Amino acid sequence: MALTTAGSGTGGLIYSLTVHRMIDSLGVSWSFRILAFVSFGVNGLSALFLKDRNHAVGSIHKGFHVELFKRPEFCLFLAWGFFSQFGFGITIFSMSDFVQTMGLTSQQGSIANAIFNCLFL
Repeated sequence: MALTTAGSGTGGLIYSLTVHRMIDSLGVSWSFRILAFVSFGVNGLSALFLKDRNHAVGSIHKGFHVELFKRPEFCLFLAWGFFSQFGFGITIFSMSDFVQTMGLTSQQGSIANAIFNCLFL
């Protein structure tokens, strides 16, 4: 889990700086296309390595219990996860625009976003 969490911060660091460079040199439409192709390629490659754990270990248990939604503590836990990630996503994706409203450049906005992602390394 530590490697996954560190990868999230590192990916955000590289992502914000790379996307800014692509937008400046290629434009927004080609930057979106390149990001779509890269995301499709990485997710497709990752999907090739997925294995069915239940088949491998012979598990007879369910992977997810729908009855958990009847428990208030589980619903509160889901709500906490949703709202914390929702707030985090808004911060990540609007930071460079917010920096520009403060009078800084778009490059400084992408650097601010990269520094924010360094907090999660």
